[in-house]
Amino acid sequence: MLKFIKNMFRTEEKESLEIRFDEIPAWLAKRKQEADSLLADSTVKEREEIRNAAAELSNVVQVLLAAQFNEDIHPRLRSIAEKSLPQYFKAIRTALEKPLPDEPGAFYAAAAELLRACINSARGQGKYLRTVFPEEMRDIEGCVATIGRGINAMNEPLKSFRAITAQITEAVKLQGALADIYEDTGKLREREARMDRHIGEINERLAALEKTAAELEQKRADKDLQDEEHAIAELNRARDQTVHRYSALSMTASHVLRKAEKVAKRQQKSADEHVILDAIDILSDHTIPDCTDLVAALDAAYVPARRMIDAGEIILKNKEERALFASQEDFSSGIRTLCSCYAEQASQCDAAGRAFAKNPVIVRSEELNREMTPLFESMAKEKRARSELVQWHSDLTAKIPSIQEHLQKALEGIVGGDVQVSYPESPSLSPGG
Repeated sequence: MLKFIKNMFRTEEKESLEIRFDEIPAWLAKRKQEADSLLADSTVKEREEIRNAAAELSNVVQVLLAAQFNEDIHPRLRSIAEKSLPQYFKAIRTALEKPLPDEPGAFYAAAAELLRACINSARGQGKYLRTVFPEEMRDIEGCVATIGRGINAMNEPLKSFRAITAQITEAVKLQGALADIYEDTGKLREREARMDRHIGEINERLAALEKTAAELEQKRADKDLQDEEHAIAELNRARDQTVHRYSALSMTASHVLRKAEKVAKRQQKSADEHVILDAIDILSDHTIPDCTDLVAALDAAYVPARRMIDAGEIILKNKEERALFASQEDFSSGIRTLCSCYAEQASQCDAAGRAFAKNPVIVRSEELNREMTPLFESMAKEKRARSELVQWHSDLTAKIPSIQEHLQKALEGIVGGDVQVSYPESPSLSPGG
């Protein structure tokens, strides 16, 4: 039915359509309803003929089943027909039991299935029945032919209907996609506003804290605090120098004692090896040990080490090694003195640091730092999130022109003329923030 599409819009003389974007769903729904109605009206005759033919077919196959065999038929052909007839009848009855729906598209599909079943049965079990029951089979073939003609007559309006409904379905999908984008961009604008408010609140809080921090820095420049900080720095420097000297001396001692440990192991003197290893372990520790433990370990290790030196089993390579192992007193006291000095300096540094930390200016400065750190982290997080939001919005809005173009073509295909759509403005996001 070539005029199906034109008939669908027979009440509209315009060759163009002007429509708001939000009116499109209702307009498309109306077009779909009109297409459904037109298809139903255009196929009512054919569907009625097919229904009548199906009803007649049901009666005819019943007559066929009750038909009497001609006595003149060849026995072999009769035998084949007797076996084929129940199977043919069952196949046709099974196909007829399936309902023919009211909706034209579903009706067409069911009628086509019925036709296929009839044709296949005629080619199968009904092949020999045509010879045995010529009149009954002619009646059946007449019903099947009527069904086939009705289906053929429905082809054109169904083809046109499917074409227009495909365009309507595509337009619905495109309009929905655009509507989702407009809704999403609106929500993104609301999220942007919330983010901007939060960023503004953080900025205000940071500005207040930074003002307080600047005031504290001025107070921290007071001479008494400056002198106290300088004194603490000097204590820390002296302590660090002691640590450096201790590390150098302990490395020298450890180097010689490792040689002594190897000699004791080679000579299988386990007692000597044990005390030397104890001293090496203490000297190799990254922290400065307790002086009492250190002196005891050094005194115990010095005796076998000195014996090996005197026996020529260990050669002292430089003046530092020779000075350190000159006597047991030199060996123990040099390291012990540095250890004791460090303990005293560390105690002084800790005491001075605690006293300095209790100063109200320092206390408040530390509190400000603890308060500002998470605010800076939150600010960075909010700015990253906002940047991602802007990018997401940009990606969404970049899709709009292409979808609008496809929607325009779909609507023009439905109307058959020009279409003007009034689109809403997509909310924009500011790149800054």
